[in-house]
Amino acid sequence: STQGYSSAASDVYKRQVIGEILIDMVGNIASNSLQLEGKLGGAPFNVASNLADLDVDTTFYGVVGKDVIGDFLLDQLQEHKECLNLFVKQKEDRMTTIAFFLKDKGNFQFLRKIGADYCFNKEELISFPNKETKYVHFGSLFLSNKEARETIFEVIKEYKKQGKVISFDVNFRSDIFEKDEDYISYYLKMIEFVDILKVTKDELEMLTNIKDLSEALKKFKDKKIVFVTDGENGSYCYYKNKLYFKKASKVIPVDTIGCGDSFMAGVLSYLYNLNLDNILEEDIEKILSRGNECGRRTCLVKGAIHGLSLIHI
Repeated sequence: STQGYSSAASDVYKRQVIGEILIDMVGNIASNSLQLEGKLGGAPFNVASNLADLDVDTTFYGVVGKDVIGDFLLDQLQEHKECLNLFVKQKEDRMTTIAFFLKDKGNFQFLRKIGADYCFNKEELISFPNKETKYVHFGSLFLSNKEARETIFEVIKEYKKQGKVISFDVNFRSDIFEKDEDYISYYLKMIEFVDILKVTKDELEMLTNIKDLSEALKKFKDKKIVFVTDGENGSYCYYKNKLYFKKASKVIPVDTIGCGDSFMAGVLSYLYNLNLDNILEEDIEKILSRGNECGRRTCLVKGAIHGLSLIHI
Protein backbone atom coordinates (compact mmCIF):
# COMPACT_ATOMS: atom_id res chain seq x y z
CA SER A 1 0.00 0.00 0.00
CA THR A 2 1.03 3.60 -0.50
CA GLN A 3 0.56 6.51 1.86
CA GLY A 4 2.50 9.74 2.04
CA TYR A 5 2.22 13.47 2.19
CA SER A 6 0.76 15.90 -0.32
CA SER A 7 -0.07 19.58 -0.35
CA ALA A 8 -2.50 20.96 -2.89
CA ALA A 9 -1.34 23.85 -5.01
CA SER A 10 -3.70 26.77 -5.32
CA ASP A 11 -2.21 27.71 -8.69
CA VAL A 12 -0.89 25.72 -11.63
CA TYR A 13 2.83 25.20 -11.02
CA LYS A 14 4.83 25.31 -14.24
CA ARG A 15 8.03 24.00 -12.63
CA GLN A 16 8.30 20.43 -11.37
CA VAL A 17 11.07 18.29 -9.88
CA ILE A 18 11.09 14.49 -9.85
CA GLY A 19 13.55 12.25 -8.03
CA GLU A 20 15.01 11.14 -4.75
CA ILE A 21 14.22 12.44 -1.31
CA LEU A 22 16.30 10.84 1.45
CA ILE A 23 18.12 11.52 4.69
CA ASP A 24 21.68 12.87 4.77
CA MET A 25 23.55 11.44 7.74
CA VAL A 26 26.48 13.80 8.22
CA GLY A 27 29.25 13.52 10.77
CA ASN A 28 32.67 12.25 11.76
CA ILE A 29 34.38 9.27 13.27
CA ALA A 30 35.14 10.13 16.88
CA SER A 31 36.81 8.15 19.66
CA ASN A 32 34.93 4.83 19.93
CA SER A 33 31.88 6.28 18.14
CA LEU A 34 30.34 7.39 14.88
CA GLN A 35 28.75 10.81 15.36
CA LEU A 36 26.03 11.62 12.82
CA GLU A 37 23.29 14.19 12.35
CA GLY A 38 20.34 13.47 10.05
CA LYS A 39 18.86 16.10 7.72
CA LEU A 40 16.47 16.22 4.78
CA GLY A 41 18.30 15.59 1.54
CA GLY A 42 18.33 14.12 -1.94
CA ALA A 43 19.65 16.22 -4.83
CA PRO A 44 16.31 16.81 -6.59
CA PHE A 45 14.52 17.58 -3.34
CA ASN A 46 17.32 20.03 -2.51
CA VAL A 47 16.77 21.74 -5.87
CA ALA A 48 13.01 21.95 -5.30
CA SER A 49 13.43 23.27 -1.74
CA ASN A 50 15.97 25.87 -2.85
CA LEU A 51 13.70 26.98 -5.70
CA ALA A 52 10.97 27.52 -3.11
CA ASP A 53 13.41 29.50 -0.93
CA LEU A 54 13.96 31.69 -4.00
CA ASP A 55 10.17 32.17 -4.20
CA VAL A 56 9.76 30.02 -7.31
CA ASP A 57 6.52 28.00 -7.26
CA THR A 58 7.64 24.38 -7.62
CA THR A 59 6.11 20.91 -7.35
CA PHE A 60 8.20 17.98 -6.06
CA TYR A 61 7.47 14.26 -6.52
CA GLY A 62 9.39 11.60 -4.58
CA VAL A 63 9.11 8.35 -2.63
CA VAL A 64 10.18 7.32 0.88
CA GLY A 65 9.80 4.07 2.81
CA LYS A 66 7.39 3.21 5.60
CA ASP A 67 10.02 3.28 8.33
CA VAL A 68 11.30 5.54 11.09
CA ILE A 69 13.32 7.65 8.66
CA GLY A 70 10.47 7.97 6.18
CA ASP A 71 8.17 9.07 9.03
CA PHE A 72 10.76 11.62 10.15
CA LEU A 73 11.08 13.07 6.64
CA LEU A 74 7.32 13.38 6.25
CA ASP A 75 7.15 15.19 9.59
CA GLN A 76 9.87 17.59 8.43
CA LEU A 77 7.93 18.34 5.26
CA GLN A 78 5.05 19.77 7.28
CA GLU A 79 7.08 22.96 7.61
CA HIS A 80 7.65 23.51 3.90
CA LYS A 81 7.16 26.87 2.22
CA GLU A 82 3.79 27.60 0.65
CA CYS A 83 5.22 27.80 -2.86
CA LEU A 84 6.61 24.23 -2.59
CA ASN A 85 3.88 21.82 -3.66
CA LEU A 86 4.63 18.27 -2.45
CA PHE A 87 3.64 14.79 -3.60
CA VAL A 88 5.75 12.42 -1.49
CA LYS A 89 4.65 8.79 -1.52
CA GLN A 90 5.39 6.35 1.30
CA LYS A 91 5.78 2.70 0.31
CA GLU A 92 5.33 0.03 2.99
CA ASP A 93 7.47 -2.54 1.16
CA ARG A 94 10.42 -0.18 0.65
CA MET A 95 13.08 1.42 2.85
CA THR A 96 14.02 5.10 2.88
CA THR A 97 17.39 5.70 1.29
CA ILE A 98 20.22 6.92 3.55
CA ALA A 99 23.18 8.96 2.33
CA PHE A 100 26.17 8.90 4.68
CA PHE A 101 28.76 11.67 4.52
CA LEU A 102 31.75 11.52 6.85
CA LYS A 103 33.53 14.86 6.76
CA ASP A 104 36.92 13.30 7.47
CA LYS A 105 36.44 10.86 4.56
CA GLY A 106 35.02 13.40 2.14
CA ASN A 107 32.48 11.51 0.03
CA PHE A 108 28.98 10.06 0.10
CA GLN A 109 28.00 6.42 0.53
CA PHE A 110 24.42 5.25 0.01
CA LEU A 111 22.46 2.65 1.93
CA ARG A 112 19.46 1.74 -0.23
CA LYS A 113 18.62 -1.95 -0.04
CA ILE A 114 15.08 -2.30 -1.45
CA GLY A 115 15.26 1.48 -1.66
CA ALA A 116 12.21 3.68 -2.04
CA ASP A 117 13.89 6.56 -3.90
CA TYR A 118 13.57 4.95 -7.36
CA CYS A 119 10.16 3.32 -6.85
CA PHE A 120 8.22 5.35 -9.46
CA ASN A 121 4.86 4.53 -11.03
CA LYS A 122 4.85 5.21 -14.78
CA GLU A 123 1.14 5.97 -15.14
CA GLU A 124 1.26 8.25 -12.11
CA LEU A 125 4.27 10.16 -13.44
CA ILE A 126 2.81 10.56 -16.92
CA SER A 127 -0.34 12.08 -15.45
CA PHE A 128 1.53 13.92 -12.69
CA PRO A 129 2.74 17.05 -14.50
CA ASN A 130 -0.15 19.33 -15.25
CA LYS A 131 -0.46 20.10 -18.96
CA GLU A 132 0.47 23.67 -18.07
CA THR A 133 3.82 22.46 -16.70
CA LYS A 134 6.67 23.77 -18.83
CA TYR A 135 9.81 22.66 -16.98
CA VAL A 136 10.66 19.30 -15.36
CA HIS A 137 13.92 18.70 -13.50
CA PHE A 138 15.21 15.18 -12.74
CA GLY A 139 17.63 13.67 -10.26
CA SER A 140 19.93 10.79 -11.21
CA LEU A 141 19.85 8.03 -8.54
CA PHE A 142 17.09 6.22 -10.47
CA LEU A 143 19.65 5.34 -13.16
CA SER A 144 21.05 2.56 -10.97
CA ASN A 145 17.84 0.51 -11.21
CA LYS A 146 16.81 -1.09 -14.53
CA GLU A 147 13.06 -0.86 -13.97
CA ALA A 148 13.29 2.74 -12.78
CA ARG A 149 15.45 3.70 -15.78
CA GLU A 150 12.99 2.22 -18.23
CA THR A 151 10.09 3.90 -16.44
CA ILE A 152 11.67 7.35 -16.44
CA PHE A 153 12.81 7.09 -20.06
CA GLU A 154 9.25 6.25 -21.14
CA VAL A 155 7.87 9.08 -19.03
CA ILE A 156 10.31 11.61 -20.48
CA LYS A 157 9.43 10.58 -24.03
CA GLU A 158 5.84 11.51 -23.20
CA TYR A 159 6.93 14.79 -21.61
CA LYS A 160 8.92 15.67 -24.73
CA LYS A 161 5.84 15.04 -26.87
CA GLN A 162 4.04 17.54 -24.65
CA GLY A 163 6.78 20.11 -25.29
CA LYS A 164 8.17 20.20 -21.75
CA VAL A 165 11.71 21.46 -21.13
CA ILE A 166 13.82 18.82 -19.35
CA SER A 167 16.73 19.65 -17.03
CA PHE A 168 19.12 17.13 -15.47
CA ASP A 169 22.02 17.18 -13.03
CA VAL A 170 24.39 14.23 -13.61
CA ASN A 171 25.41 14.18 -9.92
CA PHE A 172 27.39 10.95 -10.42
CA ARG A 173 27.75 8.46 -7.56
CA SER A 174 29.85 5.38 -8.29
CA ASP A 175 28.75 3.26 -5.33
CA ILE A 176 25.12 2.93 -6.50
CA PHE A 177 26.19 0.70 -9.42
CA GLU A 178 27.55 -2.81 -9.72
CA LYS A 179 31.26 -2.85 -10.56
CA ASP A 180 30.80 -4.37 -14.01
CA GLU A 181 27.89 -2.14 -15.08
CA ASP A 182 28.16 0.12 -18.12
CA TYR A 183 26.86 3.02 -16.06
CA ILE A 184 28.25 5.70 -18.40
CA SER A 185 25.76 4.53 -21.04
CA TYR A 186 22.86 5.14 -18.61
CA TYR A 187 23.85 8.78 -18.11
CA LEU A 188 24.40 9.32 -21.82
CA LYS A 189 20.99 7.84 -22.58
CA MET A 190 19.37 10.22 -20.09
CA ILE A 191 21.29 13.16 -21.52
CA GLU A 192 19.80 12.43 -24.97
CA PHE A 193 16.44 13.68 -23.65
CA VAL A 194 17.78 16.74 -21.86
CA ASP A 195 17.53 20.43 -22.80
CA ILE A 196 19.34 21.90 -19.76
CA LEU A 197 22.34 19.90 -18.51
CA LYS A 198 24.54 20.36 -15.45
CA VAL A 199 27.79 18.49 -14.85
CA THR A 200 30.90 18.97 -12.77
CA LYS A 201 34.21 19.34 -14.58
CA ASP A 202 35.19 15.81 -13.50
CA GLU A 203 31.85 14.37 -14.66
CA LEU A 204 32.27 16.00 -18.06
CA GLU A 205 35.64 14.31 -18.52
CA MET A 206 34.18 10.99 -17.35
CA LEU A 207 31.28 11.19 -19.82
CA THR A 208 33.36 12.24 -22.83
CA ASN A 209 36.83 10.85 -22.05
CA ILE A 210 38.15 14.27 -23.12
CA LYS A 211 40.23 16.42 -20.75
CA ASP A 212 39.96 19.69 -22.63
CA LEU A 213 36.82 21.47 -21.43
CA SER A 214 35.94 23.18 -24.71
CA GLU A 215 36.43 20.03 -26.75
CA ALA A 216 34.46 17.91 -24.30
CA LEU A 217 31.51 20.32 -24.38
CA LYS A 218 31.25 19.98 -28.16
CA LYS A 219 29.89 16.50 -27.50
CA PHE A 220 26.78 18.19 -26.07
CA LYS A 221 26.38 20.99 -28.63
CA ASP A 222 22.83 19.75 -29.37
CA LYS A 223 21.74 20.75 -25.83
CA LYS A 224 20.06 24.12 -25.41
CA ILE A 225 22.44 25.06 -22.58
CA VAL A 226 25.08 23.29 -20.46
CA PHE A 227 26.50 24.30 -17.07
CA VAL A 228 29.78 23.02 -15.64
CA THR A 229 30.71 23.57 -12.01
CA ASP A 230 34.35 23.53 -10.89
CA GLY A 231 34.08 23.72 -7.11
CA GLU A 232 35.72 26.72 -5.47
CA ASN A 233 37.07 27.93 -8.82
CA GLY A 234 33.70 28.88 -10.30
CA SER A 235 31.37 27.77 -13.07
CA TYR A 236 31.03 27.66 -16.85
CA CYS A 237 28.16 28.00 -19.27
CA TYR A 238 28.23 26.53 -22.78
CA TYR A 239 25.66 28.18 -25.03
CA LYS A 240 25.47 28.24 -28.84
CA ASN A 241 29.04 26.93 -29.15
CA LYS A 242 30.47 29.63 -26.88
CA LEU A 243 32.00 29.08 -23.46
CA TYR A 244 31.51 31.52 -20.58
CA PHE A 245 33.13 31.50 -17.12
CA LYS A 246 32.34 33.15 -13.79
CA LYS A 247 34.85 33.04 -10.94
CA ALA A 248 33.48 32.01 -7.54
CA SER A 249 33.79 34.17 -4.42
CA LYS A 250 36.03 32.79 -1.69
CA VAL A 251 34.27 31.25 1.30
CA ILE A 252 35.20 29.27 4.42
CA PRO A 253 32.56 26.49 4.29
CA VAL A 254 30.62 25.04 7.19
CA ASP A 255 30.08 22.10 4.85
CA THR A 256 29.73 21.70 1.07
CA ILE A 257 26.73 19.35 1.00
CA GLY A 258 24.13 20.45 -1.53
CA CYS A 259 26.15 23.33 -2.98
CA GLY A 260 25.76 21.96 -6.50
CA ASP A 261 22.01 21.58 -5.95
CA SER A 262 21.78 25.19 -4.79
CA PHE A 263 23.76 26.26 -7.85
CA MET A 264 21.26 24.39 -10.02
CA ALA A 265 18.30 26.03 -8.27
CA GLY A 266 19.83 29.46 -8.73
CA VAL A 267 20.46 28.82 -12.42
CA LEU A 268 16.98 27.41 -13.05
CA SER A 269 15.28 30.25 -11.17
CA TYR A 270 16.79 32.66 -13.70
CA LEU A 271 16.38 30.48 -16.79
CA TYR A 272 12.66 30.00 -16.12
CA ASN A 273 12.14 33.66 -17.09
CA LEU A 274 14.03 33.45 -20.39
CA ASN A 275 13.58 32.13 -23.90
CA LEU A 276 16.18 29.34 -24.03
CA ASP A 277 16.67 29.90 -27.74
CA ASN A 278 17.60 33.56 -27.33
CA ILE A 279 19.67 34.18 -24.18
CA LEU A 280 21.75 37.36 -24.11
CA GLU A 281 25.38 37.39 -22.97
CA GLU A 282 24.53 39.71 -20.08
CA ASP A 283 21.91 37.18 -18.94
CA ILE A 284 24.50 34.39 -18.95
CA GLU A 285 26.70 36.54 -16.71
CA LYS A 286 23.78 36.99 -14.30
CA ILE A 287 22.83 33.30 -14.44
CA LEU A 288 26.32 32.18 -13.45
CA SER A 289 26.54 34.86 -10.76
CA ARG A 290 23.27 33.72 -9.22
CA GLY A 291 24.26 30.04 -9.37
CA ASN A 292 27.63 30.73 -7.76
CA GLU A 293 26.07 32.89 -5.03
CA CYS A 294 23.45 30.26 -4.20
CA GLY A 295 26.18 27.62 -3.93
CA ARG A 296 28.28 29.91 -1.74
CA ARG A 297 25.44 30.62 0.67
CA THR A 298 24.67 26.93 1.10
CA CYS A 299 28.32 26.45 2.15
CA LEU A 300 27.56 28.63 5.15
CA VAL A 301 24.90 26.39 6.73
CA LYS A 302 24.77 22.80 7.94
CA GLY A 303 23.03 20.49 5.51
CA ALA A 304 21.83 20.92 1.95
CA ILE A 305 18.78 23.17 2.31
CA HIS A 306 17.62 26.50 3.73
CA GLY A 307 20.88 28.30 3.04
CA LEU A 308 18.80 30.57 0.81
CA SER A 309 15.69 30.93 2.97
CA LEU A 310 16.59 34.25 4.56
CA ILE A 311 17.86 36.05 1.47
CA HIS A 312 16.65 37.39 -1.82
CA ILE A 313 19.08 36.91 -4.68
